[in-house]
Amino acid sequence: MLQRCQGSFEDENPERKRCTFNESENVRVQITSGGETDKVEYVILKNHTSCKGECAIECPVPKLFRQDKENCGCTCMHTTAPPGSECGSDQSWDSQECNCKCNLDKNNPPSGKKLDEKQCKFVCKPRDCPGRLKFDSTTCRCAPVVGYVVNEAEPDNTQQGKILAAVVMGEFVFLCLIFDVILYTKKTGLMRYVWFNVLCKSRGNPGDESAGTSPESMHLKNVDEENVPPQDTMVNRNGHTLLAQPVASK
Repeated sequence: MLQRCQGSFEDENPERKRCTFNESENVRVQITSGGETDKVEYVILKNHTSCKGECAIECPVPKLFRQDKENCGCTCMHTTAPPGSECGSDQSWDSQECNCKCNLDKNNPPSGKKLDEKQCKFVCKPRDCPGRLKFDSTTCRCAPVVGYVVNEAEPDNTQQGKILAAVVMGEFVFLCLIFDVILYTKKTGLMRYVWFNVLCKSRGNPGDESAGTSPESMHLKNVDEENVPPQDTMVNRNGHTLLAQPVASK
């Protein structure tokens, strides 16, 4: 049986200190492959004979940090910024983190900007621009693309909404007119009411020759004219029509 040194070391946190091998030896192990031939092979494997504790944390920059093997920590070797790691105007050296720390207040940025801690400066907050405008990270504003005329910009969503509302309203009015024409053919509907009760009455006055020109009045007039007997006939008390006798002149 092969022995392995792994996992945590004693009572230490495995993320801080882990178990690894201190000494090992090579062992020749026989391997038999199954099948009709039962072939036998030998391989060399390492067998751990003793274990030890090893720091799991590795220092990021060996030139700046010194590793404390006893406490498994990294200690900064410089109290001030070393040559080649000088800090900027808005930065100061942090001997705990062993790097330059930004001194700008991220909770009080200028309007429309935010703090970029890596660059240690305030940068524009990116945002979407309408139409064919493009966001300018220098001025924090939407600017037209080079070679594009601003007057030919596409209409905004408000203008498109008005056009769509007008189209829908026009379709509604057209459908109402079609429906009223169908009702007019059936002697009802708003169009017929307006024609006979508003227009015809406004055109005809009592005693005027133009009065009674509506289809209903014309029909009654024709019926009365048909029922009037000819001038050369007479009607007796029984309702019979008699021919009038010409009166001889003396």
